[in-house]
Amino acid sequence: MVFKRKAISFNLDCPNQKELYEHCANHPNFSGYVKSVLFHYLHSQNNNFSQIPEQPIIVEEIHTNNDMSLVADLL
Repeated sequence: MVFKRKAISFNLDCPNQKELYEHCANHPNFSGYVKSVLFHYLHSQNNNFSQIPEQPIIVEEIHTNNDMSLVADLL
């Protein structure tokens, strides 16, 4: 198995990034949650995105569109 690690930084002086940090930090599996949000975002933006993970990423469901718009602001 090969793992790659990428660091993510949050500017807590920026209200949007602070909100993202606080929201993500409350999830017990931070890495899994962020990957799931990004995966769902990519699928919503590009129906031709065909990279399906070998193992499903299981995290809590996103209950608001606000989560996705905050992720979009960072991209």
